[in-house]
Amino acid sequence: MSRNEIRVFLRGGLGNQLFQYAMGLHFSVTQGRNLVLREDLFPDVEDEIDGVSRWPNQIRNFEHFGLYCATSHQPAFDTNLFGKFMQVQRMFGDSAPRLFRGFGTYGAQTPSF
Repeated sequence: MSRNEIRVFLRGGLGNQLFQYAMGLHFSVTQGRNLVLREDLFPDVEDEIDGVSRWPNQIRNFEHFGLYCATSHQPAFDTNLFGKFMQVQRMFGDSAPRLFRGFGTYGAQTPSF
């Protein structure tokens, strides 16, 4: 990972993706870094796990600022180890945002000021 990048791991539906994109765009502009939108947490096609829908990347069709990157996608109707790791990281980040800010990791619940 380059120190000159803001990486946003997109997930959720269109509204969540737009919010995540806006947050990443804000940090990339204010910090003078490149925006990289990660698609690793998306399935290839819409599916459902335990009654919760998962969508593929929906903002890809819009004109925007940023590059896409994905090393893999989530398997249909399941999550891979990377998805599980990101969920655990989010739980720790929500409970200790100052610790994660020290590593340059921000979450949706992390104040930026």
